[in-house]
Amino acid sequence: MTIQNRIGRKHIFGVLVPDFNSVVEPELADMRIPEVSHQTTRFALDANVLENMASAAERLLPSGVESWIVGLATDPFANGLALLDQGVARLHERTGRPVTTASYAVHEALAHLSSHRIGLVTPFDDSGNQLIRQIYEERGFDVASIFGLNRPGLDQIANATDEETLAAFEEVNERGLDALVQVGTGLPTLHLIEALEEKYDRPVVTSNQASYWHALRSAGIEESVPGAGRLLG
Repeated sequence: MTIQNRIGRKHIFGVLVPDFNSVVEPELADMRIPEVSHQTTRFALDANVLENMASAAERLLPSGVESWIVGLATDPFANGLALLDQGVARLHERTGRPVTTASYAVHEALAHLSSHRIGLVTPFDDSGNQLIRQIYEERGFDVASIFGLNRPGLDQIANATDEETLAAFEEVNERGLDALVQVGTGLPTLHLIEALEEKYDRPVVTSNQASYWHALRSAGIEESVPGAGRLLG
């Protein structure tokens, strides 16, 4: 038995991460459960993003990948979900493996938690937030509030301080919410989830946490992940 197979006895995930993102990989590593392997590669987020992503996946296939986690939330981009659907279709066509995406994983996590009325935190500006609100409302969620950190660029999202992020959650919290939600895979929030859930007494769902939940459950792995909130509890 190879080292790869010993580590990935339960499942081997291929993780596809945008080249600027420094958060997906460490947050998934913090959630990794025994005998699950993460094999990670990166792709350029440019005009050729769909081909970049598919080519990166093909290069990773020899490591034994059984399913994909795409560490990109396309909600703040114009036609973002349509572009994501095209990317998923291309991954299926080129690799034959199932795909978890951050955008759809959050929607499914909220449905799993029976959470309808939500407050949204993002690292984006008002234009991105308007697109995000529209997507969530079209999918049947009641967006009570939304607050963006207005980071100056995608590569600056990870530099947001904990104090800024916590203040954003305070901004969107209000009576009657079913859940607090963080959209965007580049904002470090995993380490804040349990404290936020204790403070506000409601589930907190984040892009990377929801992606891992969806990927694990889709792979038939029902184990909990300590420290990752109610969703993975």
